Amino acid sequence: MQSLPHRLEEEKMAVVIQQVVGRRHEGYLYPDFAGVGRSLNFYPMSDMKAEDGVVSVALGLGKTVVEGGRAVRFCPTCPRKPIQSFTPDDHLENSQRSFLALDMSEPPDGPGLGSESRLDLVSLDIEVAERHGTLAAVGSTYSPDNDAIYDGLPDQAPGW
Repeated sequence: MQSLPHRLEEEKMAVVIQQVVGRRHEGYLYPDFAGVGRSLNFYPMSDMKAEDGVVSVALGLGKTVVEGGRAVRFCPTCPRKPIQSFTPDDHLENSQRSFLALDMSEPPDGPGLGSESRLDLVSLDIEVAERHGTLAAVGSTYSPDNDAIYDGLPDQAPGW
Protein backbone atom coordinates (compact mmCIF):
# COMPACT_ATOMS: atom_id res chain seq x y z
CA MET A 1 0.00 0.00 0.00
CA GLN A 2 2.89 2.35 0.70
CA SER A 3 4.10 2.10 -2.91
CA LEU A 4 0.66 3.02 -4.31
CA PRO A 5 -0.98 6.45 -4.30
CA HIS A 6 -4.13 5.04 -2.64
CA ARG A 7 -5.39 5.47 0.88
CA LEU A 8 -6.13 2.28 2.79
CA GLU A 9 -9.57 3.50 3.93
CA GLU A 10 -10.58 4.05 0.27
CA GLU A 11 -9.76 0.50 -0.85
CA LYS A 12 -12.76 -1.79 -1.19
CA MET A 13 -13.04 -5.47 -1.99
CA ALA A 14 -15.87 -7.94 -1.77
CA VAL A 15 -15.29 -11.56 -0.87
CA VAL A 16 -18.07 -14.08 -1.40
CA ILE A 17 -17.87 -17.43 0.35
CA GLN A 18 -20.54 -19.77 -0.82
CA GLN A 19 -21.38 -23.33 0.08
CA VAL A 20 -21.58 -25.65 -2.91
CA VAL A 21 -24.97 -27.32 -2.97
CA GLY A 22 -25.71 -30.22 -5.24
CA ARG A 23 -25.94 -33.98 -5.50
CA ARG A 24 -23.42 -36.66 -6.31
CA HIS A 25 -23.69 -38.37 -9.67
CA GLU A 26 -21.15 -41.11 -10.51
CA GLY A 27 -18.42 -39.48 -8.41
CA TYR A 28 -19.21 -35.90 -9.46
CA LEU A 29 -20.91 -33.22 -7.39
CA TYR A 30 -22.85 -30.41 -9.03
CA PRO A 31 -26.16 -28.56 -8.78
CA ASP A 32 -28.88 -29.04 -11.39
CA PHE A 33 -28.41 -25.36 -12.17
CA ALA A 34 -26.70 -22.28 -10.82
CA GLY A 35 -27.14 -18.66 -11.67
CA VAL A 36 -26.73 -14.99 -11.02
CA GLY A 37 -29.53 -12.44 -10.76
CA ARG A 38 -29.03 -8.74 -11.38
CA SER A 39 -31.50 -6.12 -10.24
CA LEU A 40 -31.03 -4.01 -13.39
CA ASN A 41 -31.24 -4.99 -17.05
CA PHE A 42 -29.18 -2.41 -18.93
CA TYR A 43 -30.50 -3.61 -22.31
CA PRO A 44 -34.25 -4.29 -21.90
CA MET A 45 -36.09 -5.50 -24.99
CA SER A 46 -39.74 -5.22 -26.10
CA ASP A 47 -42.01 -5.27 -23.01
CA MET A 48 -39.15 -5.57 -20.50
CA LYS A 49 -38.14 -2.76 -18.16
CA ALA A 50 -34.65 -2.04 -16.82
CA GLU A 51 -35.86 -2.46 -13.22
CA ASP A 52 -37.18 -5.97 -14.02
CA GLY A 53 -33.60 -7.25 -13.85
CA VAL A 54 -31.94 -10.12 -15.65
CA VAL A 55 -30.96 -13.67 -14.66
CA SER A 56 -28.24 -15.92 -16.11
CA VAL A 57 -28.56 -19.66 -15.45
CA ALA A 58 -26.39 -22.65 -16.40
CA LEU A 59 -26.19 -26.34 -15.64
CA GLY A 60 -23.53 -27.23 -13.07
CA LEU A 61 -21.38 -24.95 -10.97
CA GLY A 62 -21.96 -21.19 -11.15
CA LYS A 63 -18.43 -20.48 -12.34
CA THR A 64 -19.80 -20.87 -15.87
CA VAL A 65 -22.16 -17.94 -15.35
CA VAL A 66 -19.80 -15.75 -13.34
CA GLU A 67 -17.04 -16.04 -15.94
CA GLY A 68 -19.36 -15.28 -18.87
CA GLY A 69 -19.66 -18.80 -20.24
CA ARG A 70 -22.60 -20.10 -22.25
CA ALA A 71 -25.71 -19.65 -20.14
CA VAL A 72 -29.38 -18.84 -20.60
CA ARG A 73 -30.18 -15.18 -19.94
CA PHE A 74 -33.75 -14.04 -19.33
CA CYS A 75 -35.82 -11.38 -17.60
CA PRO A 76 -37.77 -12.78 -14.61
CA THR A 77 -40.94 -10.96 -15.72
CA CYS A 78 -40.66 -12.48 -19.23
CA PRO A 79 -39.07 -15.90 -18.63
CA ARG A 80 -40.19 -17.36 -21.98
CA LYS A 81 -38.17 -14.76 -23.95
CA PRO A 82 -34.46 -15.62 -23.75
CA ILE A 83 -32.42 -12.46 -24.14
CA GLN A 84 -29.59 -13.75 -26.30
CA SER A 85 -31.60 -15.86 -28.77
CA PHE A 86 -33.47 -14.20 -31.60
CA THR A 87 -33.53 -17.21 -33.92
CA PRO A 88 -33.14 -20.97 -33.45
CA ASP A 89 -29.67 -20.66 -35.04
CA ASP A 90 -28.68 -18.07 -32.39
CA HIS A 91 -29.98 -20.36 -29.69
CA LEU A 92 -28.07 -23.37 -31.02
CA GLU A 93 -24.84 -21.39 -31.43
CA ASN A 94 -24.98 -20.02 -27.87
CA SER A 95 -26.23 -23.14 -26.07
CA GLN A 96 -24.26 -24.70 -23.25
CA ARG A 97 -22.46 -27.86 -24.39
CA SER A 98 -20.49 -28.68 -21.26
CA PHE A 99 -20.76 -27.99 -17.54
CA LEU A 100 -18.54 -27.77 -14.50
CA ALA A 101 -18.60 -30.24 -11.63
CA LEU A 102 -16.40 -31.28 -8.73
CA ASP A 103 -14.69 -34.64 -9.16
CA MET A 104 -15.29 -36.35 -5.81
CA SER A 105 -13.88 -39.73 -6.82
CA GLU A 106 -11.15 -41.35 -4.77
CA PRO A 107 -7.58 -40.45 -5.74
CA PRO A 108 -5.73 -43.22 -7.63
CA ASP A 109 -3.77 -44.21 -4.52
CA GLY A 110 -6.98 -44.59 -2.47
CA PRO A 111 -8.16 -42.74 0.61
CA GLY A 112 -5.52 -41.46 2.92
CA LEU A 113 -3.95 -38.38 4.42
CA GLY A 114 -5.25 -35.29 2.66
CA SER A 115 -7.65 -37.13 0.34
CA GLU A 116 -10.63 -35.23 1.77
CA SER A 117 -9.14 -31.94 0.60
CA ARG A 118 -8.89 -33.17 -3.00
CA LEU A 119 -11.50 -31.37 -5.06
CA ASP A 120 -10.90 -31.18 -8.78
CA LEU A 121 -13.00 -28.99 -11.01
CA VAL A 122 -13.82 -30.83 -14.25
CA SER A 123 -15.69 -29.98 -17.42
CA LEU A 124 -18.21 -32.63 -18.49
CA ASP A 125 -20.22 -33.00 -21.69
CA ILE A 126 -23.98 -32.41 -21.65
CA GLU A 127 -24.45 -36.11 -22.47
CA VAL A 128 -23.15 -36.91 -18.97
CA ALA A 129 -25.86 -34.70 -17.42
CA GLU A 130 -28.47 -36.39 -19.60
CA ARG A 131 -27.32 -39.76 -18.25
CA HIS A 132 -27.52 -38.34 -14.70
CA GLY A 133 -31.06 -37.03 -15.31
CA THR A 134 -30.16 -33.42 -14.46
CA LEU A 135 -31.17 -31.63 -17.67
CA ALA A 136 -34.86 -31.21 -16.81
CA ALA A 137 -34.49 -27.72 -15.27
CA VAL A 138 -32.33 -26.17 -18.00
CA GLY A 139 -32.58 -28.40 -21.08
CA SER A 140 -34.25 -27.51 -24.34
CA THR A 141 -34.76 -29.37 -27.58
CA TYR A 142 -34.32 -28.33 -31.20
CA SER A 143 -36.83 -29.64 -33.72
CA PRO A 144 -35.40 -29.57 -37.26
CA ASP A 145 -38.85 -30.44 -38.65
CA ASN A 146 -40.20 -26.98 -37.82
CA ASP A 147 -36.93 -25.14 -36.95
CA ALA A 148 -38.06 -24.45 -33.38
CA ILE A 149 -36.64 -24.68 -29.86
CA TYR A 150 -38.80 -26.24 -27.14
CA ASP A 151 -38.26 -26.12 -23.36
CA GLY A 152 -37.44 -29.54 -21.96
CA LEU A 153 -36.06 -32.77 -23.32
CA PRO A 154 -37.62 -34.66 -26.27
CA ASP A 155 -39.80 -36.78 -23.98
CA GLN A 156 -41.01 -33.61 -22.18
CA ALA A 157 -41.19 -31.06 -25.01
CA PRO A 158 -44.52 -30.35 -26.70
CA GLY A 159 -44.86 -31.46 -30.28
CA TRP A 160 -42.61 -34.54 -29.95
